[in-house]
Amino acid sequence: FEELNQIGVREKNLHLLFQNFLNEMLCYFYAGDYIKVSELCKKYKPTGHKRNLEVTRTLVEGISSLNLARRTHEASLRKVGEDALQTMLKWEKISRWNCGHHVALLQAELHYVDGDINSAVAAYKASISSTRAHKFPNFQALAHELYGAFCVENGMV
Repeated sequence: FEELNQIGVREKNLHLLFQNFLNEMLCYFYAGDYIKVSELCKKYKPTGHKRNLEVTRTLVEGISSLNLARRTHEASLRKVGEDALQTMLKWEKISRWNCGHHVALLQAELHYVDGDINSAVAAYKASISSTRAHKFPNFQALAHELYGAFCVENGMV
């Protein structure tokens, strides 16, 4: 990632820099290293360069922050997750099809932080249902994975 960052800086290529950041962030996210995701997101602030990429960044940063907030009880991490949800709610007004399932997933994670198990279950299921209906298999898999972890952590399986 570092070599591509150097090229992006040298060539003043914002798209390359953002793509490289996004790929690095996603590698850490899917490996479950939410601390590294949080560190990267603090280092590289949103640019507004490409909205579809910002949607993914916002979702990943929000989920990672809420997961860490649940484990550490740090209010600043919860705030990052809440801000991600508020941003996603704005984007949902533009495209419910593309952002509705992200809103539900962030709401599920926030309910989980709050210990509201029933609301979390409903929100996870809403995200799964929406991703299935709108044919987003990658996000459906993510919703299933997070819901599965939630069920295991709460002794529901």
